[in-house]
Amino acid sequence: MRQQIRFAALHYRYGPHTLGNDLDANERAIFPCLAHFATAMYAELEAVELRQRITLLEQKLKAPNQRVR
Repeated sequence: MRQQIRFAALHYRYGPHTLGNDLDANERAIFPCLAHFATAMYAELEAVELRQRITLLEQKLKAPNQRVR
């Protein structure tokens, strides 16, 4: 999944030039760095979401009459 997000982010943000010319060596060289940061950002967003979910579930455990969604 993370690998797919890497490629999607690179494709949509740094895809082909509007005029159709090829990416140069400098542009291609930044892809690994961009992929690394995109993966780290995805992991951070996932961690935030999981922390929020844990907090919600902990609150639900304290109030057993509520349903867990």
